[in-house]
Amino acid sequence: MLSDFKLGQIMLEVQFQSKEIAHHLFKTKKQLSGSGLFIAENLTKREDDLLSASRDKFGNLSVWSGQGHTFVSETETAPTRRLVS
Repeated sequence: MLSDFKLGQIMLEVQFQSKEIAHHLFKTKKQLSGSGLFIAENLTKREDDLLSASRDKFGNLSVWSGQGHTFVSETETAPTRRLVS
């Protein structure tokens, strides 16, 4: 995983004691847009493969992960679906 980072990038892994705090952080992570920082979940290989395949099929903006699950919404008005591998 660390080999994916370029020189000068730092990866920090954080474990939360409260699911509510983690949920709030992931819910508000859009505020980091343009800052050069990003927050990503540590997914299992199975969930990571599902997320990658879903992004290939539906596009980056239509697919996201949250609380270890992968979700898709094909249009802005379409209902959100949880994908299962």
